[in-house]
Amino acid sequence: MIKRLVLLVVVLLLAIFFWGSAGKWIGDPVHFYQISAWRWPLIAFIFYLTGFALAILLLMPWRYQLALGVINLAVFFFFFGFHQLLLVGALIAVLFQIWSRHQIQFEGQNRLRFSIVSVINAGLPRLIVSFLILLSLAYYLNGDIQSLSQKRELPSTAKQVIQAVVGSVFQAETKNDPTISRNITNSAWAEANRVFLPFFRFLPPLVALGLFLLLYGLSSIFLWLTVGLAWLVWRLLKYAKIVNIAVEEREAETVKF
Repeated sequence: MIKRLVLLVVVLLLAIFFWGSAGKWIGDPVHFYQISAWRWPLIAFIFYLTGFALAILLLMPWRYQLALGVINLAVFFFFFGFHQLLLVGALIAVLFQIWSRHQIQFEGQNRLRFSIVSVINAGLPRLIVSFLILLSLAYYLNGDIQSLSQKRELPSTAKQVIQAVVGSVFQAETKNDPTISRNITNSAWAEANRVFLPFFRFLPPLVALGLFLLLYGLSSIFLWLTVGLAWLVWRLLKYAKIVNIAVEEREAETVKF
């Protein structure tokens, strides 16, 4: 009983660490491309995934599984507030977490030889998706992201790209007269804004979807880092005799023809 409560407290602390770090990052979304802004949220994400997945494995009864879900959503809503869209996302995330729980516990109880790598790997992809859904929706509801739909021009980084392209394409023509490059850039910039003006209202969902796809594309890295950390933590728990592997005799059904 005490060990289970301690594990729940550890998950709570990891949830605060992750969602708190993610909240600071989402609060400054224009700097998402800076590596320094990603460092702590990603580190916290790996630790939280590890703790949550191990808790799913070790806390079998449904009341503890319910406590895990409550901890995750309570901390999430504490940092990001309540919103109807977040509630819908939370429901979808819970369904993915139930799926993950089924995969992890089924793998843990039905293997002839227990392997923490195989067990965690069985349900981790669904668990990653559940967190990415919540993270992307919170990012979408950020005020700075929502304000993109009210703007009437592309981000300044787009102008820098246009300027670089113009400089490379018209290098010979603009070498002796910088004003030519400036005029071409301004004309291209104005035309780009005119073309994309009707689509500015779709920028917030597109940016949020882009974040989800970007992080989902990195999910294989998250998976292997989490599995590696889970293996290390599991070895330490076994060495400290906090968890033990018991050998049981079971009857198995076979098909004969």
